[in-house]
Amino acid sequence: QVEEMAHGYAFHFEDDQLLLRSLLAYVVAERSCCPFFEQQVTIKPNGTGIIWQISGQGEIKGFLRQTLEQVEFPDR
Repeated sequence: QVEEMAHGYAFHFEDDQLLLRSLLAYVVAERSCCPFFEQQVTIKPNGTGIIWQISGQGEIKGFLRQTLEQVEFPDR
C-alpha cells in the first residue's frame, strides 16, 4: 500500500525479514546517490508490518513516481 504524504510517500509492507534487509540496503544506497531524501523505516510491533517513508522538498513526488515506475501511486 502506498500512502501520499505532504512531501513524499509512505510505503506499507507486510512484515518480512528478507524484504526488510533488501529495503535497508536500498535505503543505504539511496542515501549515497540522493542525499536530499529524508527516509524513515518503521518496524511495527508484533510482526504487524514495515513502513518506509521517503520525502523531501520541491518536486520529490514527481521524481519518485518517475524513478519507481512499477509502483502504483495513489494519484495515478
